Amino acid sequence: MIPLALLIALAQLGWLLSDRGGAVWIGFPIDDAWIHLDYVRGLLRDGLPTYNPGVPEAGFSSPLWLFAVMPFHLAGEALGLPPAVGVKFASWLFGLLTALSLGTLAGRLSGSKWAARLTAALPLLHPDFTFSMLSGMEVTLAAWLVMLTLSASQDERVGRCGFYAALAMLARPEAAMVPLLLAPFILIAAPRGEGGKRLVALFAPSLLLGLGWIGYTLWATGYPLPSTFLIKSSPWISLGERAGDLLLYWRVLLPRDGLDVLISSTLLFAVGMTALWRRVGWQTTGAMLIVLLGSVVATGLTRSLSLGYYVERYFHPFIPLALLFVGIGGWAAARAVASRIDNRPLRHTVAVLVALIALAPRLPDWWLTARLYQDYCLHTHWLHALLAQRLAERAPADAVIAVEGAGAMRYFADRPIIDLVGLNDHRLVRATRSPAGLTGLSDLPATHAPEHAMKVLCAMRERGASLAAVPDEWGPTLLRGFKMQRMDIAHVDHWAIAGYSGPRTVSVFTLAARPELAAACAHSAAAEASEKRIDAKSD
Repeated sequence: MIPLALLIALAQLGWLLSDRGGAVWIGFPIDDAWIHLDYVRGLLRDGLPTYNPGVPEAGFSSPLWLFAVMPFHLAGEALGLPPAVGVKFASWLFGLLTALSLGTLAGRLSGSKWAARLTAALPLLHPDFTFSMLSGMEVTLAAWLVMLTLSASQDERVGRCGFYAALAMLARPEAAMVPLLLAPFILIAAPRGEGGKRLVALFAPSLLLGLGWIGYTLWATGYPLPSTFLIKSSPWISLGERAGDLLLYWRVLLPRDGLDVLISSTLLFAVGMTALWRRVGWQTTGAMLIVLLGSVVATGLTRSLSLGYYVERYFHPFIPLALLFVGIGGWAAARAVASRIDNRPLRHTVAVLVALIALAPRLPDWWLTARLYQDYCLHTHWLHALLAQRLAERAPADAVIAVEGAGAMRYFADRPIIDLVGLNDHRLVRATRSPAGLTGLSDLPATHAPEHAMKVLCAMRERGASLAAVPDEWGPTLLRGFKMQRMDIAHVDHWAIAGYSGPRTVSVFTLAARPELAAACAHSAAAEASEKRIDAKSD
């Protein structure tokens, strides 16, 4: 199991090292990875996860990742490496641990060391999971903890299962579904009179850690959930509205390069499910299947796949679980083909070859993903990191910067930041949150939501925003309250990060509040206070 998976993982790391000095080496594929480093730096500086110095925030939904990545970040700094390198190594390492844990579980369930070896290699051959392994994001940590949770459930070590499940929830909140979906199967398998104790052991760690996390977010922001979840999620989307996305969810989970590979992977999934059912029974097979499907559907109810990797990553922690069925199915199919051969060594060789042909995604898809990863890193570097570095050199020391992309700008510019989207500024959550789950004023034009725009403009005025680093589509909204003059610009012709390819321009503007903004803000504040009094009386 270890040699094949390790060789593939080392090849991935070699590809990363081959770009030393380029954007793949020094940058992240999305700006959110820089946000995590902003909070890591806040932990080291203030002893709390602060975004701006001294101001606790909850602009992250993976508190465990902050602590997990901190030693890698510090080690990278000590070695003089770019900030992204240590973090990418951490996500790569947790991806490798995920693959090895998956192989161990596959070997135990199938009873075959060859099935274990091949299944362990699948996440490392899956283009999307490979993307996550080198993303510097928390996806692989969550995936590893989900694997540990499922392995512990098979050992009937319910206390350990609950502990891993709680950690997985702190790595990605979508993993909170895992113990809920496992609970019926653990209860069925419990000896008479032990069911209650096992449920307590399963849920107690998640309840304790979850309440601690909720307590922190309430204390820091006044909301029971992280700002990032409140802004990004769309909890009002119905299952019926999401039905059309079910095939898209499936395409995220399984290796694919066109419909033919998707169909073959789905068939192998079905073969693996049948093989597991025959070997270990319906309870184990059903538990794995329900955890997979339930977690993916629950995640899909609050997410949209229209934004490329930016949103697809929320589904990626469950890719290895889907590949568990595919890997065992591939090995079962290979054994069936090779069973006609009498020579044992030849039979094993043929089985391995058939399994590799059946399971490995096609190279064009892998190389396409590698190119897409490079584009993501380049675009994030040009539009966020390089612009922030130039701004750090040119901006006054007392500048306050209003931004849409709040990660690299905070890390490199090292000035107070107003996050206009509200992800890292709980005071703006109500201004940017909408029932449709839209994020930012770029999704809420002033003509459609003037009250949202006014709250943001007044917050900028109140906090003395003197610069803005925003995409150009924000211009009409900001011009309502400020005189603006462009001082820097960053542009890419084909911006792929949001799931589509098109031009993207981010500009830095100097800001001067218009005289009439003060009166407009006073009027807005009076109207809001009046609404609160009316609401209080009606209650």
